Amino acid sequence: MIGELTPLQLKRKESILKSAMDIFSKAGFHNADLDQIAANAGVGKGTIYRYFKNKKDLYLNTLEYAIEEFYEFLLNTLKEAKDFNKFIYDYIYYSLEFNCKNYSVYKIILSSSSDVLSGVIEVVEKVQKRYNKFFFERIEEAIENDIVAPVNPVLFLKSLNGSITILINHIYQEKLEEFSEVTNSIYHFFMYGILKRS
Repeated sequence: MIGELTPLQLKRKESILKSAMDIFSKAGFHNADLDQIAANAGVGKGTIYRYFKNKKDLYLNTLEYAIEEFYEFLLNTLKEAKDFNKFIYDYIYYSLEFNCKNYSVYKIILSSSSDVLSGVIEVVEKVQKRYNKFFFERIEEAIENDIVAPVNPVLFLKSLNGSITILINHIYQEKLEEFSEVTNSIYHFFMYGILKRS
């Protein structure tokens, strides 16, 4: 495996990761063919082993790359949202939009077999840990400013993310092109609950 990467090597590694994302999302971990991943990336199969120890390492790095892309997109999109209500609405909407338009990432996670599942969980938690600080700070700030009731920020975000994950599959299965109605429903549920207000 290569140490510090040159710009050309970084570009080659990214090509391998993008190709792997495509193949793993279609074939799953066990059925994915490294020869096909290499061919799609425009490299020889041996080149893959310069960057990754084995197929499992490539799989987990592909997943990490994809999740990082999502969180970077989300951070850049949400950092300008000053109002907490807009922040939560946009968090839901753009999470749904990004993941439905990039459904291959979601499929990689769904297709994880038991022999890579613990690695998948570690990757997801590792990436989330790096980014969650931003989201926790926004929730804690809203609590301090008496905008929302005191809640556990970790449980709130996990519940919200769990709901979004389920809805991604629903939107994809139903082939919905617009996310506003789904976003409004989940936003109102999380911000106001389900009880009727008098």
